[in-house]
Amino acid sequence: LFGYTIRAWWRYVGSRMHRKKGKRERADGSVQPQSHHVDRSQKNEDEKIPDFLEYLIKGEAAHLRRGILAALVGFRVINALVCTTAFVPDEYWQSLEVAHRMTFGYGYLTWEWQKALRGYTHPLIFAALYKLLALLHLDWPRLLIILPRVMQALLAAVGNDFYVFKLSSLMFGKRAGFYAVSFTLF
Repeated sequence: LFGYTIRAWWRYVGSRMHRKKGKRERADGSVQPQSHHVDRSQKNEDEKIPDFLEYLIKGEAAHLRRGILAALVGFRVINALVCTTAFVPDEYWQSLEVAHRMTFGYGYLTWEWQKALRGYTHPLIFAALYKLLALLHLDWPRLLIILPRVMQALLAAVGNDFYVFKLSSLMFGKRAGFYAVSFTLF
């Protein structure tokens, strides 16, 4: 993402410098030679930042959305691999433990599962992953722990972070998109 941003910044600055060297076009289509006086109608320094963000999101740098998505996925996956704590015990008892029992035939079920009060949609995602690992004979304990974390990180990066960025950018502007995604990450 950093490399994409630097390249886009240089492209943006270069396009603005190229426009400043030549002649300016008026609203009616006539051409006015560039003068050396300061034009008060030009944007001030505070307004250049949203202009650059607009350049990042739309226009020539639309490919940067892929860079933003890659950065979000990278952040979430690294976070999932580095963080070894549990936030809520239900992370395991209501999803991974159930998926393990569905796939391998043993594991503990809480009372909600014994009374059939829970649905199987969320554990089925991990059960499919466990079944794939079992078919490939890769059902090692370490992979059974790491890969569900990575899968959940991918779902969070794409389904939550990236679409929060896109939705808030569409609804409230480009700057709000960056603020919103930073608030979801931190």
